[in-house]
Amino acid sequence: IEINEEMTSDASGTATEQCIDAGLTAFGVTGTIGGGTLGSTGVPVQNGHWEVIVGNGTMVSSGATTGSTIGGTAINDSYQPVAADLGTQVTLRLVAEDPDGAGPCTLVNDNVIIDINEAVTSDATTDGTDTTPTVVCMDAA
Repeated sequence: IEINEEMTSDASGTATEQCIDAGLTAFGVTGTIGGGTLGSTGVPVQNGHWEVIVGNGTMVSSGATTGSTIGGTAINDSYQPVAADLGTQVTLRLVAEDPDGAGPCTLVNDNVIIDINEAVTSDATTDGTDTTPTVVCMDAA
């Protein structure tokens, strides 16, 4: 009889609010998984990935909505937002995979909902003129 420890998935390491700049910089997502089938060394074999449930961007590890499989207990990836994500909520899912794929363990997941806010910018001009700094020398006399 082979006994497998129940898989666990915890996406709570990811911030639930992100400020995204005009360059749409990717941001990190962090989670942990546990349990799994014991490998030949007696240590649990753990694999997981992130996936986009609601959102228009992709996971950086794969360039797709389902991230690449990552081994170990820390499952870290990045989400690459797109302009359509600004001002919305994105739902990402951390999935702890059944390491042997044959059961009896099943996939376990944990979702995180992230508010995607557009970063604040400022523009000191009101007429669209060049704002290149100008140096002016003053004489105190």
